Amino acid sequence: MIKINRSMARLGLLLGLLAALLLLSSTKLVLSRADHQSNPRHPDQSRFCDAGKASVLRGTMFSSRLLDRARLLSGAATARQLRKGMASTMEFRSDRINVEIDQKGRVTRIFCG
Repeated sequence: MIKINRSMARLGLLLGLLAALLLLSSTKLVLSRADHQSNPRHPDQSRFCDAGKASVLRGTMFSSRLLDRARLLSGAATARQLRKGMASTMEFRSDRINVEIDQKGRVTRIFCG
């Protein structure tokens, strides 16, 4: 009976240590993601968006060429078109330019994120 209790105690200790390791590793993952989001110039990213350089495109008619030009002017790695009220992801990406257009297809806003 004592050997079973010791075996169970060892198993419980081992499972407890495993759970602690998993908890610590997931905490580190969450912290590193939070740091990445709070620091837009994270060293893993090679390109950064500067929406001011693409602001000359406001008021013009939207096209796929304009979206590409906005990306090039801003220095962003990616670009996306948004319409007012359109569902979109909310994560901040320092390497993305967003071009918002109205119902007539005119560019109303250009911003990074």
